[in-house]
Amino acid sequence: MKVQIATRADIPSWLELASQVEFLFGPMVDQPDFQSALRKNIDRESAYCVREQDQSAGVPLMGGLFLSCKPPEYHIRWLSVAE
Repeated sequence: MKVQIATRADIPSWLELASQVEFLFGPMVDQPDFQSALRKNIDRESAYCVREQDQSAGVPLMGGLFLSCKPPEYHIRWLSVAE
């Protein structure tokens, strides 16, 4: 299993992963703020994912996270793993 920097090709899979945890954390997939945060983190390379069978971008995700990176502090802002 490899942790890789997410790309825009991962967005549909990322939204699918988010949909699996909405019952715990509330709506995300249809929320413009979440979609904007996802794109922002992908563009600045602070969104990481584990893709199914270590394949290339666009396959289902096994997990994902956003990091807030303001050295010397780093915070996990969003984290989820697939069922």
